Order: sequence, then structure tokens, then C-alpha cells
Amino acid sequence: MNCMTAQYVDETKFRGLVRQRSRILYSYTSFLANHEDPYRVLTRPLAGIILSQSIQLEELVDFYGAQNNRRWARFRSFVATLKRFSDVLYELIHIKYSIPEYRIEEESQQFEQNTDDAISYIKNIVHNAANQFVEHCIRLEIDSKPIEILEDEIDEHILEGKLKYDHERRHVVEVGKIVTFLGTSFLNMIADTSLKAIVEGDKPFDNESYSISPISEEKLRMLEHNFHNMQCNYDTYVSKTDTESHDESLPVLRGHVSVVFHLLTIAVSLSHYYERHLSEYRDPTQEFKGQLVDPSGLLEKLSDYCIHYIRNYVNSAKNLCQNMIKKYSEQGEITVPVPRYRGFHVRPSTLIALIANHYGSDLKMDMLGEEYDARSPLELFRANEAINSEKRKGLNREVLNLDINRKVDSNTDMRIIVNDLVMTLADQGKMMIYDHPLEISPDINERKEATLIDTIRDEVARLLAVGKVDIVTDLQAHFRGDKRVLEDIKLLAHYGYGEDNHGNNIPLPPSLEYLRK
Repeated sequence: MNCMTAQYVDETKFRGLVRQRSRILYSYTSFLANHEDPYRVLTRPLAGIILSQSIQLEELVDFYGAQNNRRWARFRSFVATLKRFSDVLYELIHIKYSIPEYRIEEESQQFEQNTDDAISYIKNIVHNAANQFVEHCIRLEIDSKPIEILEDEIDEHILEGKLKYDHERRHVVEVGKIVTFLGTSFLNMIADTSLKAIVEGDKPFDNESYSISPISEEKLRMLEHNFHNMQCNYDTYVSKTDTESHDESLPVLRGHVSVVFHLLTIAVSLSHYYERHLSEYRDPTQEFKGQLVDPSGLLEKLSDYCIHYIRNYVNSAKNLCQNMIKKYSEQGEITVPVPRYRGFHVRPSTLIALIANHYGSDLKMDMLGEEYDARSPLELFRANEAINSEKRKGLNREVLNLDINRKVDSNTDMRIIVNDLVMTLADQGKMMIYDHPLEISPDINERKEATLIDTIRDEVARLLAVGKVDIVTDLQAHFRGDKRVLEDIKLLAHYGYGEDNHGNNIPLPPSLEYLRK
């Protein structure tokens, strides 16, 4: 067997390479570590420099396998900590200065205060990481003479005002189409099964419950990606258009999407750091990292700041989108068959109401001369009274049409007569049988006072009421409302309202998958 012999890098040469490539990061972290007022100088420009340099240095040492080397693993971890939290700090400061432009009203003052608290918390981590990084560089003998740093280089001067908006705006003809496209895209996005628990949950988590919470780096990253796409769609179709200037709800939506996107970026970084370095699955060689970041404090910021405000502003944006869809809604009408299996029972009624509530739209159903509020499953349940009444009338007609002329005597077994009748109607496609064999009432032969027709009709009506059989009808329901809602209901009806003729669950098309979430 031929074995490849690993070629190891020369330690002295590697140390010299790292010393050379880490000089800028070492200089700025030394400046921060030794400054009398580190929180004041830890500005966005300084965070950006630390971020840029730590990214390059991490890539360098990873190329040589530092994460698997006992001597260099800690160095690599300090660099990763600087990279992760300088990035978070940069995002937080961006949020702080952008709050007025986000045009968020709910808890805006409290949000600003909590953002300042989060900035202080992260600055403390970056400062401590800078201290330990400098000390570790000295231990590894890769420290070098720092370059001179002037505070003016890293001071962030915030000027008042904005540049004049004199860019030509694009004209949009189909305003309603674009607005409803954005609103519908947002509503469909937050209805995703894997993300719903994040945006709708209300339970905080801590160090013990994190592993069983719906929050994870993977899911947060998916949501971050979706919100980035939403932001891109807005910038592609709405930014710099006359529509944006005429409808004040659009910039508000853009602000909500933007702040949630930045909060998700921070949440991804915090969850990544926790799962990679602080959770129970962390590499034993990384235990020293607890000196830098307290797991409980990190999860508190993830839960009480990031997730809390993500949920707040997602729900605000949801209401905004539903109102926008209402504003630009196009009204229409459709007529669809009544669900074949037991009419508007739990499944079809719930799915129809979910469609209406998903879009935040009014929806009315007319059937047999009565109007129902289709946003409420209970309202649709009520329609079954009229449906069942029609079915009983249809049953009476069918029984009479069979022209049963039998003499009832002491030897007549009514169970056979009822069973034969049901089978005949089933063969004619006028009745569905859900239970084989049929369980006819054992006392049916004792009903001597009733006529043959009445006995048969009463027994079949009982089987209908307990769900053993059903009368096939051609009843139709008429819906009135937003065309987007009606399109989904029409598609739902085409797919049997999510069930087959026996009431079994069946798949829905991709465009209706939000109903299963």
C-alpha cells in the first residue's frame, strides 16, 4: 500500500508570514486595547477595518490548517471572534443611524434604546477580544511594531441632511400589479413552514432550551436570504419610480423589510457563534472562549433583542402588506362545486378561511339564497345545514324514483332492503359509501308502525348523519372577493379542497403549499 506523506509547513517561516499579514490587525487591536476610552473610538470605521483584516487573516491561517493545530487553534479562534463581533457591531451601528429612515413606529424609542444597549454589549466583547488577541500575538512571538494610527482616521463624522434627490423617476403603469406582487410575495414568504415558528413564536429561550427552540443558524440564514430577496425585489420594481412617491406605504414596507434583514444578519452571526463555539457541541479545544463571551448573555441578546424585534416588525409588515393588497384589490366572482365529502366540514372550511386571512381580504360566499363570511370556518360550517337539507331532499327523490313496491310482512328483512337500495344508488353514482359493510340499525325490523318508504328514508338519513354514506350532489357555491383570493379558491376546489372523495388528505399544488404550513 502506498501512503502519501504529509508535508508540514516550516514553523519559523509560517510565524514570519503570519507576523507580516497580521501587522495591520495587530496595530488596530493594540490601539483599541490600550486606549483610555475604547468604547468611544470603537466606531464603524474601526469595526470595518478589524472586520476586513480579520477576514483576510482567518482565510490565511485556515489555508494552512490552523484550526487543527494546538499551537495555532487559539490564535485562529481569536481572529474568528474579532471577525464575527466586529461584523455584528458594524450592523448594529448601521441600524442605529438608520432608524429614522426605517419609518417604524411600533416601539421605536424602545428599539433605539435596546439597540444602544446591544452596541455596548458587543463593544465590550470586541474590546476584550482585542486585548486577548494582542496578548496571544505576544505569546506566539508574532507581535510587531504597530503602525501609527490617528484617531481622525477612524472617527465617524455624521453630517446632517441627505443629498438632494434629483434622479429621474421611472414611470410605472400597473401600480396595483406591482404593489400586490410585493405584498403577496411577503405574505407567502413568512408563511413558510420552516420559518413560521421564528416569526410567530413568542417563547424566549436560554442556554438550556436553545437546542429545542425553533431558532437555529440554519433557519435564520434561510429567513435572511428570503428577506434579502424581498429587498432586492423592491429595489428592482419600486425604487426610483413615481409609484414610490405616490404611495407612502411602500417606503414604510421597504424600511420594515430592511430593518428585519439587518436584524437577521446579526441573529445569524450570534447563532453561528453560539453553535460553533459555545454550545454543548463545541470543540473541547475551544473551551477558553468562555472567557470572552458568556453563553447566557449572547442568547439573551439573540432572543430579547434580535428575535423580539424581528417578530415585531415582521408582523407590522404583514399588516401593512394586507392593507396594501386590499387597497389595490380587484374584485371578482367565481362559482365552484361544493366539497364532495361531507360539504364544508373542517378541512375545506379551514383552508378557504386560511386563503382569505392569508391575504387579509374580505370574502363572501353565497349558496342556496344565504350569504356567509368565508373568512370564518364556523360561518362555513353553518352552510352544511343547507347542504344537508338539500341532500335529504335529493335522497327522498331518489327513494321515490326507485318505486319500491314491496309488501312488508313478518319475513321481510329491512336491513337487506336498505342495503340493496344504498348499493343501487352507489352503482348509479348518486351515493358514496364510506363504511363497508354497512351497519344497519339492528332494530329496523321492529318499526312496524312506519311505512316502507319512511323506514328506508329514515335509516339512510341516519347513515348520512353519522358519516357512513353521503349523497352526491351538484351543489355549487358562489364566492365574491379579491381576484387573488378567488384564484386560489378556484385552484383549491380543482384539487378537491385538499381531500379525495373519501375525505383522505391529498397534496396541494406548490402555489397553495402555504395552506399546509
